[in-house]
This record gives sequence, structure tokens and C-alpha cells, in this order.
Amino acid sequence: MIIKNKNKILIVGYGQDAKVLKDQASKDNKKIYIITKSKKNIKEKNVFFKTLDIKDKNKVSKYLKNFKNLHIYFFATHNISSTEEENSQIFYKNLETNVISLTNFLEFMSKNKKKNFKLFYACSSHIYENSLSTKQNEKTTPLFSSHYALTKYLGLEICHYYRNIKNIFCSVGILYTHTSKHVNNNFLIKELSIKIKKTKNRKVYVKNVNSMIDLMSASDAVRAMRNIMDLKKSDTFIISSGRKTSIKIIFNEILNLFNIKDNFQILNKKKITKKQKILFGDNRKLKIKTNWSSKNNLKDIIKEVLS
Repeated sequence: MIIKNKNKILIVGYGQDAKVLKDQASKDNKKIYIITKSKKNIKEKNVFFKTLDIKDKNKVSKYLKNFKNLHIYFFATHNISSTEEENSQIFYKNLETNVISLTNFLEFMSKNKKKNFKLFYACSSHIYENSLSTKQNEKTTPLFSSHYALTKYLGLEICHYYRNIKNIFCSVGILYTHTSKHVNNNFLIKELSIKIKKTKNRKVYVKNVNSMIDLMSASDAVRAMRNIMDLKKSDTFIISSGRKTSIKIIFNEILNLFNIKDNFQILNKKKITKKQKILFGDNRKLKIKTNWSSKNNLKDIIKEVLS
């Protein structure tokens, strides 16, 4: 049976961004279909979970045939925090996800253009992690040294191929650091808050106190994605706050939120010998084409993460 309701979206993967998108879309009375690796016993109005092996082309095709009009958000990936080490197992999983699985969806779209599908692919700013530019935009040449970034770059190029050669709607968001209450404890804001609570000598140690990041809320990032999907033509966009924030500033803001007046210190674990390369995104194209702007400041972001 063909599902004809136009107010529907399909989310592939169920991580942070998927959960934020689900919450936003539910408020707009969208019908939400979510593909997960394992069964979810979550019952919400207009939310439908489906376990599906997205590496299997036939299974993906069979499932997508049920829809006529659909916005697909491809979030599936295998993330690790900045403190974790890459390994070959995660690399191969990301290759399967960002190359084979992504292609399964795009290939179906290219062969079924009358179904009016749109797809958004979540790329990563890590494709610029070794960039020499002080601020990256959509024309910046990717330069990276991690398996994760490599697989995201391959996904980006696959989307460009299907957009330009196969003529389907396939937009890409190159996402900079964004966070929410759904992140794990080993990600920056939660990790700092845990260290503050546990320390007995009022000292917290990090790799680089003065390290700068381009930080935004996941809710702002997801709003940007939805604006991109509402455009008539697909494109590639930097999704970033466009602001640099240091670890020290984030640390001090957490202290303020906890109402800690004691003399806490944040210190480097060891002497910094290398100059830091900053991932800093130029979001002007996104703002001009979609009329998007970020709503949440640093205080809002920290409150939401720790809520």
C-alpha cells in the first residue's frame, strides 16, 4: 500500500540528531518513520520504528516502495568522541554505512523519480580537520587524516554524483560541533560537568584549555537541515554557529550554571607543543539561501545538555 500523506519524514539512524528531529517534527504533526538497527519499544503518536538492514539493497528498495512523497534524513553513522581511538572495526562499519547503505537509498531514488523523494545527508566538518584555512566554506578543499572523515568525504562525493549526474534531490549538510541532552557522557560539556563534580582539589585537566570549537545546539542544526529540505533545489551547506568558543569559556559557563564560586581551575594535562587547527565554519550560504539563524547561545546550549 502506498503511503500518500505528504506530512511525513524518514529518519535513517537513531542518534542525537534523529531524536531532536523526531521531537521537532512531532510538534508539527508530521508522520515520522525511523529506521533503527535494533527494535525500539517506544510508543509515540505518529512515530513508527522499523528495524532494517540498510546494507541490503533489496530490503531498502522493498521498504521505500511503500512511500510516495518522502523527506529522508540519512543520519546513520558510527561516531566516536575526541578522546576515543579509531579502530578498523568502526572504519569498516562506517564504510558500509556511508558508502553502501547511502548508495542503496540514492539508487532507489534515481530509479523512482516520480515518487518525489528528497534526501539529506549528514556530513561532518572533520573532512576539514587538517585544513590550512582559518575559516571553511563549501568551496574549501577537504583535508583530513581520520578514517571517519574519509568515509564522510566519500558520502559527500556520492551525494554530489547522484545530484549532478542522476539529477535527484540530494542535499548535504557539513555539520560542525553540535550538542544536546542526548549526547554521551564522554562528550565535552557532560564530560567537563562530571569532572567538576568529581574533583576534590578544584582542578580539572583537559588536553588544551585554549582549544577553540565552533559549537551550536543540535536543535539549531536540525532546524537548518529542515530548512534545506524545504528548498526547491538541493545543494551542499556548511551548518555551523559561525562563532569560536574556547574550552575555558565553556568551563566557566558550567561553573556559573552550577553556581560554583570557589576557585576552580582548568589546566592542561601536559605542555602544548603543536599549534591548534580550528574547525570554524562559514555559514553565510546557509543563512542567505534558507533565512536560517542560530537561536541558542552558549548558556542555552549548556542548560539543555545538562537538563
